[in-house]
Amino acid sequence: MKRFLLAFYLVSNSAFAYAIPQLEVDNVHGLFTRSQIIDLTSFRAKVTGLIYDTETEATCTGTLIGPKQIITAAHCVYNFEKKEWSEGLTFTPGKLNKDDPGSGTFSFKKIFIQKEYVDSMAEEYDFAIVELDTNIGDTIGWVGFRSLRPAESVEGKSQSISFAGYPGDKDYGTLWKVSCPAAVKGKLLSYACDSYGGMSGSALFQTSDAQNFIIGVHTFGGPEKNGGFFIDSRSYTLIDAWKNSTNYSKNTVIHLKK
Repeated sequence: MKRFLLAFYLVSNSAFAYAIPQLEVDNVHGLFTRSQIIDLTSFRAKVTGLIYDTETEATCTGTLIGPKQIITAAHCVYNFEKKEWSEGLTFTPGKLNKDDPGSGTFSFKKIFIQKEYVDSMAEEYDFAIVELDTNIGDTIGWVGFRSLRPAESVEGKSQSISFAGYPGDKDYGTLWKVSCPAAVKGKLLSYACDSYGGMSGSALFQTSDAQNFIIGVHTFGGPEKNGGFFIDSRSYTLIDAWKNSTNYSKNTVIHLKK
């Protein structure tokens, strides 16, 4: 099955007018539909935020996993075709509509991705950690992350997942959630949850997990299935090192804000 990366979603500052790639409608399957999040009673909603690039006007979604670290998709921070970094990234956690300031808007200081993504753009490497300029997590909190257990990562293994993000086919700045069954396919999770450009980078949770541990990141969509990468033991080690700024692997690529 051919897969398609979920592109950045573009929005005009003045009129919030969207540039809609024709392909994006293929990500809405209608089997497991999204519902709007209208308050922050869910802890997951508090730590989920809108990623906006002030230079390109592109949007994605990110989630706090530390005092100032967010996890998102690598293609939200690095343009593989142009070999360019997203220099104007900002993050607004808890934003619920275009006029809502959320918990504030913060700029990035540092970005971590893998050399394998820079070289190949392969979907299994499509995740990134962004370090912010402010420890907003000390105020609103953050969620944990874990690798899938061996029994959970068996080919074809099914589990219920949930994620929330900022889709470009809805009003700008609104947060939408969805749940559906997901199946392991290679190094990825495949599912029919409705998604749209702008939801790239959304954290994947097991629906029933009351402890809120991220198990992957939503990164791609297409006419047959949508999906994302799941955290295995190797990627867990990477993410943990990037979060704690220790023991970087040789395949770590670090970009500092200019």
